[in-house]
Amino acid sequence: MSRFLANHAYRMNFAAALSLAAVLMFSATPRASAQEVAVAEVDGRVTDPSGASIAGATVKMTEADKQIVHTFTTDASGVFRFPNLPVGPYILEVNAQGFRGYHQTGITLQVASNVEQNVVMQIGTMTETVEVVADASMVETKDSAIAQVMEQRKIVDLPLNGRNLTQLLTLVGGGSSTPGGDLTGSKNIQGSDGSGTFSVAGGQANGINYLLDGGDNNDAFSNVNLPLPFPDAVQEFNVQTNALQAQYGLHPGGVVNVVTKSGTNAFHGDVFEFLRNYDLNARPKGLVQVNGSVNQPVRDSLKRNQFGGTAGGRIIRDKLFFFGGYQRTVQRSNPGTQTAHVPTALTAQGNFSVEDAATSAGGCQSKAITLKDPTTGNPFPGSIIPVSRFDPAGVKLLSYVPVSADPCGLVLYGQPANNPDWEVIGRVDWSVSDKHAVYFRYFNYNYTAQRFFDGKNALTTGPNPGNFDNAVTFTFGDTYTVSPTSVNSFHATFNRRADNRGSATNLFGPKALGITNFADNMPDTYIQITASNYFNVACGTCAPGYFNINTYQLSDDYQMSRGKHQIAFGIDGRKLQFNSLNNQQSNGQWTFTGSTSAASTGDSLADVELGKLAGLTDGNALSDYMRQTVFAAYVQDTFHATPHLTLNIGVRWEPYVPTDDKQCRGNQFSLTEYMANFHSSQYPAAPAGLLFGHDSPNANGCNFADSHWADFSPRLGLVWDPTGDGKQTIRAAFGLLHDNPELFYPERWTTNPPYASSVALGTNAGPFSNPWLGYVSPTGVPGDPFPGAAIFPSQGTYVTIPPHVPVEYTMQWNLSYQRQIARDWLATATYIGNRTNNILGSNDINVPIYQPGATTTNEPSRRILTLLNPAQGAYYSGVDQTDAGAYSSYHALLLKLEHRFSHNVTWLVNYTQAHCISTVDFGGELAGNNYQNPLNRDAEKADCNFDRRHIFNSSLVAITSGFGQGFARGLTKDWQVAPIISFNSGQPFSVTDGTDVSLTGENADRPNVVAGVSSLPHNLVQWFNPAAFAGSCALAAYAANPVCEVPGTFGNAGRDIFHNPGSIQWDMSVSRLFQFRERWKLEFRSEFFNIMNHANWNGPSASISSSTFGQITSFGGPRLIQMSMKLRF
Repeated sequence: MSRFLANHAYRMNFAAALSLAAVLMFSATPRASAQEVAVAEVDGRVTDPSGASIAGATVKMTEADKQIVHTFTTDASGVFRFPNLPVGPYILEVNAQGFRGYHQTGITLQVASNVEQNVVMQIGTMTETVEVVADASMVETKDSAIAQVMEQRKIVDLPLNGRNLTQLLTLVGGGSSTPGGDLTGSKNIQGSDGSGTFSVAGGQANGINYLLDGGDNNDAFSNVNLPLPFPDAVQEFNVQTNALQAQYGLHPGGVVNVVTKSGTNAFHGDVFEFLRNYDLNARPKGLVQVNGSVNQPVRDSLKRNQFGGTAGGRIIRDKLFFFGGYQRTVQRSNPGTQTAHVPTALTAQGNFSVEDAATSAGGCQSKAITLKDPTTGNPFPGSIIPVSRFDPAGVKLLSYVPVSADPCGLVLYGQPANNPDWEVIGRVDWSVSDKHAVYFRYFNYNYTAQRFFDGKNALTTGPNPGNFDNAVTFTFGDTYTVSPTSVNSFHATFNRRADNRGSATNLFGPKALGITNFADNMPDTYIQITASNYFNVACGTCAPGYFNINTYQLSDDYQMSRGKHQIAFGIDGRKLQFNSLNNQQSNGQWTFTGSTSAASTGDSLADVELGKLAGLTDGNALSDYMRQTVFAAYVQDTFHATPHLTLNIGVRWEPYVPTDDKQCRGNQFSLTEYMANFHSSQYPAAPAGLLFGHDSPNANGCNFADSHWADFSPRLGLVWDPTGDGKQTIRAAFGLLHDNPELFYPERWTTNPPYASSVALGTNAGPFSNPWLGYVSPTGVPGDPFPGAAIFPSQGTYVTIPPHVPVEYTMQWNLSYQRQIARDWLATATYIGNRTNNILGSNDINVPIYQPGATTTNEPSRRILTLLNPAQGAYYSGVDQTDAGAYSSYHALLLKLEHRFSHNVTWLVNYTQAHCISTVDFGGELAGNNYQNPLNRDAEKADCNFDRRHIFNSSLVAITSGFGQGFARGLTKDWQVAPIISFNSGQPFSVTDGTDVSLTGENADRPNVVAGVSSLPHNLVQWFNPAAFAGSCALAAYAANPVCEVPGTFGNAGRDIFHNPGSIQWDMSVSRLFQFRERWKLEFRSEFFNIMNHANWNGPSASISSSTFGQITSFGGPRLIQMSMKLRF
């Protein structure tokens, strides 16, 4: 206890010191506006015709839309710097005694860009002016990171499916969507602007830091994005990655920097509607199943309207501006794309003579099932179960399930998808003076997934839950120019996202089914039931609950120029909160598997009718109150060593303090204390080795793991301009970036006994109608122990984070050559590399050890802890522990050609050839074992699950200026085409056994590879050759194979051994613009997604136990068509 108190006092003193430092910094520096990361920078040098520097020249950058003027006086070297300019169009003016005035228009600044704009003055009088119309240089002359800006025209005019801006991440080069694992789902924000998982340049699926107007826009729940505003409300979208400057941190995978529109002196905006109707869409492709039933999805019935508008303008000319926007998505759909197997007229009466017969005999199974009586083990005569033996709860359940006319019980059903969402944004910008500007932005996104149960058909209660999601963000920014060479930026952000999940309020529960001696742990309006190979009621993610995140952020950045040095330093602090309640197990999770065990009939529907449970998990509600404080400070020096060479040197301090539960819930398993037979002083009934927050062997208190105060992230880069004209650069950089884990990662601490105590009954449970019959708790009390029991059951399942867990970090490096061609073309070639260490995986440290005579039923006696101490080991089943030893490496060549908007065309083309290797890929919270062999992580080394060897993207927006004269010109002008063409190689997948060959209970086994057998042919019928793999020797199909898997061994097939088929996607928008007056324009637009209706193959069945092993069984989406109309003013 003394160690805990001393450690706690030290942390409190340190936190107080940090807080005092933050207060002093904020009070000592003038307040500022939009944070530095949401703006752009212009640097340059003013010279005379001979190249000599002109000192004392007055340089003005004027925001063209607002007439806000920024002024700088060149130093002795003729250098000027504008480090904190809002994005948008500008006018550059330069005046110096003895020279003609310089006036340049056409400059457009993009978010987070650093532009070099050198000016050569002409000798003359100041009353004379040299007029120049030209945009700024396209070459990056300051920053050595890799970046891509998607300007407003691309954002608005490219065909984005659902109008979700995150799709742009897949177009910037080196970016792709990734398998989300448990990073997204029913606990995250969903809908047209929902969260997603993306990898950029080899980063993890949740490794991107999202900024909206310089403020935090991350969902700290799983470190994915919070919703982004709809395209019409966004000015620019910027993606930066690899060796970022020191001002960037939190996550190492990259930064997405989104800037919303602001008002101008002119009133402007639009009104729009996008319409999608299923009658315009192509029909999905169907497949014939093994038993002859046709699985033909009917055309979806989606009708969707997305409508809204934006408006912005001045409140006070040149001083006060406003912008607002609204979008609503209304959709109605009853897609018949879900399949299930339900009772037929025969099976509803207990007659399984057709259902369980082989297809060769006119039945429904590839191999006949022998329907046996679980009480005797003998077959039911004629495969008929007497109705008199039906379980009453099973009968009641099946009254909510339809009866199929298909002889094999196949039924297609639709879960209504009437899921509306809306979003609103508002922004006010105030130019207090020529030195001081502030802004405030509010954004609200709201999504509803309707719950549905008509009181008759329980199939519609899954597979998707009902959700009510809301995400609100506020950001305040303040920028103050302290002097011509110093500027301070401050911003404050608050984000709240709420996810309320649940099923239909009229769904039945255990009592409604007539289940007796079962105490509901919540209202009797929810139950989760799985009948394997037949149907489900509700789903694992349908349980009622809430998952809410609050983020408070303060950040301050100060930048000053001192001679050749441009120094920036700042602090960034976040307070993160996660509050949740999950009734996942409250009314039980009931399963019927139809297994071959003695306690089953061999058919799960027959098990339902007899009430023969394969498993029941019942327990208290799960809750979390996670808290974390995240703090960082940095210093960065951009040293202009020579006119040709710029060095970027920086360091970021990112101390890490682990998440803790507000109520200090959680526990930690210690093998050392287990062997010493230590029992908790907080919970004396706990098994040996289990430590709680205030137990003396736990030196870290409620955090359980070490804090890391000395985590520093150095950054080093150079930019070399060989000619000094800003038309080409060679850039190189190295950076080390730390990652802050998701708040949800340790949430299962509170599902460990005794907090959310649960009991898992297997086949020893009573009948469906009385499941607790014969059960006696460890305390000797018979019957249902819930709700309220706080017990340590035998064979309890635990997750544990050890005390010494290093922080994940990524080392990044790049080498890039960039060249501007003519006025508007930019070519870039970049090598990108990185290595990520300490990726959080997990393994079961209490895995059963194989012994002669091992079976699945004697797993408990073979577990490591039981072998060490049988009495105490009986309390432990799986103990999944954080394993921070995993790593990944990534190498890529990125080629890019870009044409900025000029002559009515903007075009971006990029190609990435890359390879990513890892031993594990982060996929969500600490919840289970990640490795085939829990004791051998290195055997998992393989391609990352988001590895794509080839990525090609082309995105174009082109507007016609018309052909010919008169009528012909009027007919052909103002047409716009905007195609997106993407070619992607497939992502990897693993071949699995589908059975527990290793007898470890982990169900993560992979088969053996048969040497000398080709894995080809890679076609639709057979993506890979099933004969290239051999499963368990205990299975008849592989018993004669000399390389079959001997029970108790692990297969030698690697993880992610194959890649899925690649994809070709061609989306297109075609529009026509009609201009009525100077300010009024009407656009008619058609958008085509997968315009060629190309059938992209989905991945094959990868389990050797599947009847379609190795086969492609489904396809990607068909062609979709969307129409729209937009009025601009």
